[in-house]
Amino acid sequence: MAVDSPAASNPRIFFEIERRAKTTQNPFEYVGLQYQWCMVTGKGKFDNLDNDRYAEIKPTSVEEFVRGLSLGA
Repeated sequence: MAVDSPAASNPRIFFEIERRAKTTQNPFEYVGLQYQWCMVTGKGKFDNLDNDRYAEIKPTSVEEFVRGLSLGA
């Protein structure tokens, strides 16, 4: 297995993804593992963010978002 191969970074998850992909017609049976693999290996990290291009947009915490919801009937 090559050092830069996807399996080298976390072989158990990677091989389980491959196994499930071969044995099912439903991609939802392994898509969660693909997400987990990306997070564990760092492949899901964005290197370049364009936050300064959107200075007018302010981040909102979950608490702020929920407080702003209209829960009326």
